[in-house]
Amino acid sequence: MSIRKPSIPTVPKSSEPRAGFDAALKETLETITGRRGQKIKLLADDATLPQVVAKVNELLGLLQ
Repeated sequence: MSIRKPSIPTVPKSSEPRAGFDAALKETLETITGRRGQKIKLLADDATLPQVVAKVNELLGLLQ
């Protein structure tokens, strides 16, 4: 599972407009923190090792 996040453009110089940079950064942070897109469900207390591995892979897919 890989969630599409916008690439973050080069940080603008102080005299350049920031709107595009700020919007891309905001969208990426909201996706990673779960405020945008699909929420990741918690594992049950009795989760099996294969379920834990699947959940870790889900988290890595979100971060990459």
